Amino acid sequence: MKFITSVAIAATAVAAVSAQTLAVNDPNVGTVWKAGAENYLRWSGSCKALGPNAKNVTVSLMKGPADRIGFVAKLGTIDCSSDNAVNAMMTIAPDQAAGKYSLEIGTSPVSYSPIFDIINPAAVVAPTSAPQSETTAPAQQQKDTSGAGALAAGSMVAAAGFAVAALQFVL
Repeated sequence: MKFITSVAIAATAVAAVSAQTLAVNDPNVGTVWKAGAENYLRWSGSCKALGPNAKNVTVSLMKGPADRIGFVAKLGTIDCSSDNAVNAMMTIAPDQAAGKYSLEIGTSPVSYSPIFDIINPAAVVAPTSAPQSETTAPAQQQKDTSGAGALAAGSMVAAAGFAVAALQFVL
């Protein structure tokens, strides 16, 4: 029985060593990547356990909270088969929306980067309100059929009447 337990523990240790993930060091929290440009990806560790597949590991751009993370785009591949190759350049599409993202590295199990920001200086920000030109005609007012106008007018008349009554009391 002790022999079987020892073999099980050894098998678990071997499986843990062969299931390697990479630690993504850059991008990190606070890192800003720029859309339309090459950005620096750096990791530590290797994924030699993937064998020949370690030379062509997919890097994907992901978005969303950890419990509902979703695929955005494939950025490229990396060679993580050696301890010496620990960085690569990744290009973000020029039309990528600004926001908070993470990277998914296709190791086994999958490795993720911390959440980082992507900015897009080429993105056109829509104005919050259209500027009014001095040459445009004023907009037509719509007739208020809700009764709110009548209520407001009635309130003003009542307030004026109250002011007159108060003034008479003082005099």
